[in-house]
Amino acid sequence: MEKLATSESNDILANALAYYRKNKFLTPKYAFVVLWRLGRHRIDHSPSFFKVNLSKQKFKDDLRAMELSKVHVLWPALTSSQRESATQMGHTAP
Repeated sequence: MEKLATSESNDILANALAYYRKNKFLTPKYAFVVLWRLGRHRIDHSPSFFKVNLSKQKFKDDLRAMELSKVHVLWPALTSSQRESATQMGHTAP
């Protein structure tokens, strides 16, 4: 993530990195952006390393409102119970 944030001058990535450093997890929106950009730059990473927090209602609402293609990008970072929650929200597995 450090490598990604330095390779792009992107405020969202910088904010995601700062958020991750402080909280040790990402929101669904931040997780999507980070994983999408890591894939785009072909930076080797393990999606499961990036923990996604769905404990707050806002995070659940963000995931529920997210386009399916974006959910599929962050799907590998979700735990099995988070994937089940996403499915109950109407999303499908990739």
